[in-house]
Amino acid sequence: LDKGRHLNKITVWYDGLRRPAEVAGGFVVHEDDSTTLRLNAHKALYADPTDHMTDNNCQVYIGGIFPDATTRYLPLHTRTSGAVGHAVGIRKVSNRQPYTYYVGATWSAYDVRTMNQWQAVMDDEEANLREPLHVEVKQ
Repeated sequence: LDKGRHLNKITVWYDGLRRPAEVAGGFVVHEDDSTTLRLNAHKALYADPTDHMTDNNCQVYIGGIFPDATTRYLPLHTRTSGAVGHAVGIRKVSNRQPYTYYVGATWSAYDVRTMNQWQAVMDDEEANLREPLHVEVKQ
């Protein structure tokens, strides 16, 4: 994780698939009130209720970018350990085909104070992935 960045790059692949299969990567959603959950085609983010928010005096923000996948919210049928669902990027892969996605978090006591600011950070991260900086060194 680069200094000042919020997302970890994750690449996975599966050996031994006999036919293409759908795979998913993402994060747990702990909130009954899913109004903070924001999804678009390739991105998911939300404000996690966190444990003891008033004691810790901060808000945790979580997000993921799934460039080659479709983003969905998958609710759990039964609440488990406070989790109510998962925000995931789903993609079909073949044997040994890599699937790369990015997930991370921040908190309001550090550098991202509001959900709208977290949305802006994630929008910038998504734009940087779509159009990365290219540098050419000429000798």
